[in-house]
Amino acid sequence: MQAPNEARRCSIRFARRALTWLSAGLALSLACTAIGAPAVAEEPAPAPPPEKSAFDELLAAAVGGKPIVDVVARWEYAKQDQQQHSHSATLRTRLGYQTGAFHGFTALAEMANTVSPKPSGYFDGVENNDGPQTIVADPERTDFNRGWLQYTKKEWAGLELRGGRQRIKLDDDRWIGNVGWRQNEQTFDAARIQSTLGVEKLLAQYVYTWEVNRIFADQGPASREDFNPRAHFIHVAYAHSPALTAVGFAYLIDPDQDFFRSFGTQTYGTRLTGAIPAGEKLSFPYKLSYAYQEDWGNNPTSYGAHYAYLEAGPQLAGIGGVSLGYEHLGSDTDAVVQTPFSTAHAFNGFADAFLNNGGNRGLRDLFVSVAPAIPAKGVSLKLTFHQFWDDQGGDDLGQEYDLVTAWAVNAWIELLWKAAYYDGGHKPAFSKVTRSTLQTTFKF
Repeated sequence: MQAPNEARRCSIRFARRALTWLSAGLALSLACTAIGAPAVAEEPAPAPPPEKSAFDELLAAAVGGKPIVDVVARWEYAKQDQQQHSHSATLRTRLGYQTGAFHGFTALAEMANTVSPKPSGYFDGVENNDGPQTIVADPERTDFNRGWLQYTKKEWAGLELRGGRQRIKLDDDRWIGNVGWRQNEQTFDAARIQSTLGVEKLLAQYVYTWEVNRIFADQGPASREDFNPRAHFIHVAYAHSPALTAVGFAYLIDPDQDFFRSFGTQTYGTRLTGAIPAGEKLSFPYKLSYAYQEDWGNNPTSYGAHYAYLEAGPQLAGIGGVSLGYEHLGSDTDAVVQTPFSTAHAFNGFADAFLNNGGNRGLRDLFVSVAPAIPAKGVSLKLTFHQFWDDQGGDDLGQEYDLVTAWAVNAWIELLWKAAYYDGGHKPAFSKVTRSTLQTTFKF
């Protein structure tokens, strides 16, 4: 009985010794491995990027801007009674650069050049009118078109300050615009400030301009040259909703040259625009404006005149729109409403028969426009009929028929054809006018 017990004890002692040696060997092996293996170093924290110097930031803003390339090739035909026709072929090129932002500051510089392969083919309003040919107001010239410095601080109620030669367009350009249709645009040497005044959807602007650079610059007769208006533009707009944007404005102009003193005016007005929805696809866009103008500053004529504009009509998605409009440029016999900074081509017909707002007798313009939806992508078409009367006596000043169609080929190229015929009415003071323009625009 003792032999089996002794054998069991021997087996147990052997198992314990084997387990002890196995554990010791495993521990020794792990220790050797740990001693022989290289230590794993902790990854160092990434070094902070070096701080940019003011010079680095200025350089980044200077080279991080965007170039300006705006090229318009145009052929325009014009014929007025008692004058020869004009065939104007011109190429207008604007080249410039706008910097990136540097602590809220940005800058822009731009040159413009207009050339013609045959300047004798038309009267540009500057050279002697030997023909006499019908005027096409695109003289050959090279200009410093724009150059300004701007400071923006959106945290301060959307503050934006800009000083220098700049393009100013307010509302529909009826009072303040850049005469963008002509090859040499109108710009302003001005200081401009705008802010939301801490009110959401509101934008208030004040502009003081000391020189207006007109489309003829310092060429041609004195009536077309640049001049010093000493003008204040105050403009406040509140975009309540897509159905209503309300604007109030005051424009005060006091030229210091004798020839332009008739432009000395104070104009106060309001404007309402929007589109009233009437279903999923139907809406009624509208424009309504009223202003009252009096003489101001050194204007030798004392007068007061009313201005009114109304346009409205249905717009149906996929079909197009129709609008009926009426514009009243009032007169009190002594003077008519003055709009010396207007883009006048956009109003009272593309034939440009009433750039003087109808003269001292004023003007009334009833018009209807049809703009069908064109199925071709990027193509638009608009037809307009005008009936004119003078404001003083209500005399019939004739009718005009306008057409404009455009094709936005892509984001850079647009083709356009614009045509107008004014029948001259029944008064000998007015002449028939025909104009037709083909144009290609490249912008980058």
